[in-house]
Amino acid sequence: MKWISIITHTILFAGLIVLLGFTSMRHDEKKCTDYRVDLDVQEGSLITQGEVILLMESISDSIVGQSISQLPLYEIENKIEQQKNIENAEVYVTLSGRLKIDVEQKEPIVRVKSANQKEFCMDEEGSIFDLSSNYTKRLLVANGNIKDSIDLSTINILAAHINSDPFLRSQIIQIYLKENKEIELIPRVGNHNILLGNINGYEEKFKKLKLFYSEGVKQTGWNNYKEINLKFKDQIVCVKK
Repeated sequence: MKWISIITHTILFAGLIVLLGFTSMRHDEKKCTDYRVDLDVQEGSLITQGEVILLMESISDSIVGQSISQLPLYEIENKIEQQKNIENAEVYVTLSGRLKIDVEQKEPIVRVKSANQKEFCMDEEGSIFDLSSNYTKRLLVANGNIKDSIDLSTINILAAHINSDPFLRSQIIQIYLKENKEIELIPRVGNHNILLGNINGYEEKFKKLKLFYSEGVKQTGWNNYKEINLKFKDQIVCVKK
């Protein structure tokens, strides 16, 4: 009886394949009823739904009413993903005939103003893109003598570290690259500058800074210093006002 079971399962499987093919054919024959754009971030996003629609319409301006089988899904998806501020896009059609565009945006961690006055943003991966006027989140700022890819790498490393630490993220608002390529940090609270020196040993330097803020500031207050120097190994040099 084993052969009967094999034949039965084969027939059922073949029937399922035919049914799925028929369903797919019927689906492809349907027309697109409408479309919808979903952004992973709605408020203060890097791109608007309207901008995504314009990108879609630059590929085809007659989406609604077009046969589903004729929709240029790949071309629309590729066009959106070519935008530097987009991480990923998924374009597909639902069973109801709606074209869906799901957009995942990049997450900026620092706004950069280079030595030649160009302004742009970077994400944690070091990708560079323009910041939309629609974007409203407060970002760490980097400026000064930023001229080349080495400088940008330095800024990216520091910004990623600051952004990953809740305390540093709340306290450090600016990275300044000096003419001699040493780094100066500007805090949100306190009228002092923080001299980091070069990028070498930056993690230990930030640990010293956090220790100073948690212990030293308790004793003296925020506004008694004009400079906190972290350049020297195993010590913090503070200059009083």
